[in-house]
Amino acid sequence: MDENMNENANENTNEIMNENMNENMNENMNEKTSFSRRTVVWAVSSIAAVAAFFTTIWFAMEAAVTDWLFSLSYDHYEQGTADVVKNTLKSFSRGNSVKQMIQIAVVMGIVTLAAIVVSIITSGKKSEGKVRLAPGDRCFGEIQVFGGILAGCAYYPAVLLMIAGITGAQKFLPGRITRSLIDNTASLDGGITWNQIVDRTGGITKIVSPWFALTMGILMVIAITVFELWVIQSITRKLKNRSFWKNTIIGKLLFAGRNLFQRSTKTQLKIMGLALAMIILSAVFPVGTIIAIVLVMWQLPKYLKRFSDIEKAAEQTASGDLTVEMPRLYNGDELDRLSASINSISDATKIAVDKELKNQKMKTDLITNVSHDLKTPLTSMVTYVDLLKNEGLQSENAEEYLDIISQKTERLRRLTLDLFDAAKASSGDLPVEIGRVDLASLASQSVGEFSDDFQSRNLQVIMGGEDSVNVMADGRYLWRVMENLLNNIRKYAMEGTRVYIDLSSEGGMGKISVKNMSSTQLNVPAEELVQRFARGDESRTTEGSGLGLAIAKDLTVLMKGQLKITVDGDLFKAEVMLPLAED
Repeated sequence: MDENMNENANENTNEIMNENMNENMNENMNEKTSFSRRTVVWAVSSIAAVAAFFTTIWFAMEAAVTDWLFSLSYDHYEQGTADVVKNTLKSFSRGNSVKQMIQIAVVMGIVTLAAIVVSIITSGKKSEGKVRLAPGDRCFGEIQVFGGILAGCAYYPAVLLMIAGITGAQKFLPGRITRSLIDNTASLDGGITWNQIVDRTGGITKIVSPWFALTMGILMVIAITVFELWVIQSITRKLKNRSFWKNTIIGKLLFAGRNLFQRSTKTQLKIMGLALAMIILSAVFPVGTIIAIVLVMWQLPKYLKRFSDIEKAAEQTASGDLTVEMPRLYNGDELDRLSASINSISDATKIAVDKELKNQKMKTDLITNVSHDLKTPLTSMVTYVDLLKNEGLQSENAEEYLDIISQKTERLRRLTLDLFDAAKASSGDLPVEIGRVDLASLASQSVGEFSDDFQSRNLQVIMGGEDSVNVMADGRYLWRVMENLLNNIRKYAMEGTRVYIDLSSEGGMGKISVKNMSSTQLNVPAEELVQRFARGDESRTTEGSGLGLAIAKDLTVLMKGQLKITVDGDLFKAEVMLPLAED
């Protein structure tokens, strides 16, 4: 059966691991798929934006050049030449050609805007809604804007190259119109020459061929458009990432100035203000420099005196005198804050020293108490063993001696077990099984266990408070806590008095409180009673190890609870608080 159970457990574990791996793989695949889709959309929209914008420029330029050729002035030509020019232009369809070009340019312009919007939306966007910056986005925003303006200006020479190219190449309508004008008027006096056309298009084709000019113009327009689109997308990514101003020169200067003033102390601000005042006074008033020097000489000795006092106090503190307090003016400047910081360090050091002295005393007391509590029963055992040796087992006192040895042995055994339990409880090295526990039922059972002991000392137990309080605790450890508290009452409560046990709940915690009158004067502070080997009787003549309350406290803390001890004169009160169980 055990093997089958192990196999089933392994199969279930493997199934769970496989499911988790599949889920993680699916999530990663979905993220990668989503990322690749966005990347494809961004790339396609960016390419479409560049292509559409180039097409817009091309048809707009061709329409403008064609319309310009159709609008040539004939007044400065001779009558014969003018008639030939008119007839030549009439042979081409001006209205339909220009209109179609303009329509295509408008449509492609709309496509350009749509593609730019899509590329901006998908640029840098990740699946979790964050925006990823590209390496070039770290460039200062001013440089990008300035570069974009310069690149925009470069459109002018690029378009001129394209105009020169399409007017010189017969493959395009402006080139065919130009060639027809030149050919039809070549035989006439005062006809149109190629140089006249070239001069009107910037004279570029006097230097290079029309096709070379057209190619260079196209490459320039595409390169400029790509750069401009990158600038727009980069600025948009930084705006979406809320890092635009951080990546600008102006923004860095503003942030640096803000941080400087935020970090500046009052003295630094005063010095900057004083320096500014000196500059203004020196520039406005002839005696301004003298006034500024007087102001400096008036303020400087005060700061030097305060600095000297702080330095002396710091030296005394460093030498070990923790009673020295740094002088303060409570004006909030850096010297005042420095004094406050040194005072805080001095106070913390004093607390640490006092705590260490207290710990050393507790260690010494612990060793002394352990030695005393171990030595007392051992001494008695050795004494009565010697008596048995001298008097023999047949002595009439032998039985009494053996009873005493047995009692001391039992006391030594209990002390050893208590030491072991205290060590385990304080270290937290105990398995805890938290469950629902009824405090009322547990308290009644605990009191029943001690009923004979309480009756022998004439102690009357009175239980009050709520009828039922359910808490989350480990029943075994909570029983030990109650056992230790009631055992403490059995040993130290004044005979013939009442013991009060109350149950209550408040603030999400269930509480059981135990109160009794001590038979001896309690000279130990409440916080020390829960220390190991702490006893209410400093003479340590009563029975007990002084570990009961310490074990009860550690077990309560182990169950996420709290044990509070209160001492008021001879009144002893213990409160155990644990988290309430949910209904």
